[in-house]
Amino acid sequence: MYNHKVRRIRLKKKRIVFSAAVLFLIVLVVSGLKAVNLLNSISTREAWVSELPSVNRGERVNFLVTGIDYLEDGRLFADQVVFISCSPKDDTISVLYLPGDTYVNIKDYGWERLGRVYTLETTDKRASLLIDLVSKIAGLPVHYFVEINYRGMPEIVNSFKEIDLDIKKAVIQDHRIAFPEGKYVLKGEEVYKYLTFRCDDDDYLERLERQRLFFGTLIKEINKKGLFGLPGIMGRLSPYVQSNLNWRETVYYYNLFQDVDYEEEVALEIIPGKYEDLNGVGVWKVDKEEFNNVLEHLFMETEDEVPSAGSIKVEILNGTGKTDSASQAAEMLRERGYEIIKSGNADHFDYQQSQVISRIEDIEPAKDIAVLIPGSQLLKETIDDYEAQVTIIIGHNYRIIYE
Repeated sequence: MYNHKVRRIRLKKKRIVFSAAVLFLIVLVVSGLKAVNLLNSISTREAWVSELPSVNRGERVNFLVTGIDYLEDGRLFADQVVFISCSPKDDTISVLYLPGDTYVNIKDYGWERLGRVYTLETTDKRASLLIDLVSKIAGLPVHYFVEINYRGMPEIVNSFKEIDLDIKKAVIQDHRIAFPEGKYVLKGEEVYKYLTFRCDDDDYLERLERQRLFFGTLIKEINKKGLFGLPGIMGRLSPYVQSNLNWRETVYYYNLFQDVDYEEEVALEIIPGKYEDLNGVGVWKVDKEEFNNVLEHLFMETEDEVPSAGSIKVEILNGTGKTDSASQAAEMLRERGYEIIKSGNADHFDYQQSQVISRIEDIEPAKDIAVLIPGSQLLKETIDDYEAQVTIIIGHNYRIIYE
């Protein structure tokens, strides 16, 4: 005899299981939508963002990551500036680190420390000014920017109560060990101190490595929280992070970077120079000759993709009226094996930006040279049977970035 009671119990259990599954799905969708909204809340809507170049298939993808802090008078400044370039050709990541004290010539403002860009402009223009300046320094466009306010990091860590760090080198300040080598539990205001401490023997790259260790550990902790924990974390994070990445791009690049082997796959260089006292103010003075070598090392593609410099014929034209800039560029290219077949004056002396012009269909040789001419504009204007394969017009922005 069929037992209707047993059948009803089974149906009831199935309904409960089905209802629980539907409820879980609803919670999952709501959590996902909330996470997406919070990720989008980080994305800035400033008008100048639309002027940033889009990424073309096969070309380098470039990020500008800025760590900001407050001066004693309450104004913001860029404490750390990091330019990250990813090459799809050889799957490498190149990082150029620019200390906030880097001494640069800022258009309309004169010589100033790089980090003080944020004190020169209004809120809606300061990031744009920094991006334009760093793009000229690196000789490459900035596609994405991320701005992180260090003051908010203690609150983020509070989401986990604490973070366990494996400190590789003791942090020493005033001849005292502030953070010892080895395992260390970081919490509260210690987070801010760890990120911003200037050691007795301050090494910029060591400080950058310290921050990379922290953010790498933070990402791992965020991963442990999973989807349901993400909205709460993003809610705490959103007031302290700004970016032009939308939520899809954020997720894509997050997945791309999280498994990177920083020892094997990342080339990291500090902009070469030395620390100097300038009228009582400490600045990082750039070594311009060594900097060209660094740019070549970081941003040129693998050797099998780079044509021989000796086979490239170049003409250099002076677009400023100042002979030293054009002659210095010619000397630098000769040292790298390029054949300078012609030098002279451009059609006028009012070129504000240097130009590197390919006279042949293959634009790759011009690209390689453009990397060596900071802030240059890459163009393609072919001329049949022209003696030079690449024409360089030196503009007023050449060598204004550093002395």
